[in-house]
Amino acid sequence: NNIEILFNMAKDNHPALKGQEYIISSIDKELKMIDKENLPKFSLFSNLENYKKIGKIPFGSTTNNIDVGVQLSFPLFDGFKSSNRKIKEQYNKELEIEEKNEMQRAIYLNIIKYYYDIEKAKESIEIFNKLEASSSEAYIISLERYKIGVGNILDLISSQNSLLDTLNEKNNLNYSYLLSRYNLLSNIGSL
Repeated sequence: NNIEILFNMAKDNHPALKGQEYIISSIDKELKMIDKENLPKFSLFSNLENYKKIGKIPFGSTTNNIDVGVQLSFPLFDGFKSSNRKIKEQYNKELEIEEKNEMQRAIYLNIIKYYYDIEKAKESIEIFNKLEASSSEAYIISLERYKIGVGNILDLISSQNSLLDTLNEKNNLNYSYLLSRYNLLSNIGSL
């Protein structure tokens, strides 16, 4: 189905949907960080000091100190701070997912609307091409009849107005077709 293909293109290319995906991804990373805060932390540290006092013996000296250590920290109680942050981030994630789904529905409906608008405009343009050919032929016949003196000026003006109305309507349909196409491309993220 062409509409499904267009919708899949929109899922991959639409900037607003990509933005929502990035927001949801950042919330997921924040949730992972909150979970890691509750784990014990193990760290190693070291320090090297080199102190040299310049002078003659016994006043000159060199001192080297090396400190090496291990630090282990356990989170005991943080006053529900991390659990409250986690609940808040999960709620934000649900809101962002719902907003993304709402955006997808709106984009899907717009894709359907503009796809069928384009199809309708194509059919109408074909009909108006035939009508233009018919009106043009009627105008030429009226003009020839007027030139040889068989037709009157009212028939000529009437056929000319009919031709101009057809051309005007065809231009409006072309504009509608291009506008619908632009809107469709905008909704699938291809502009």
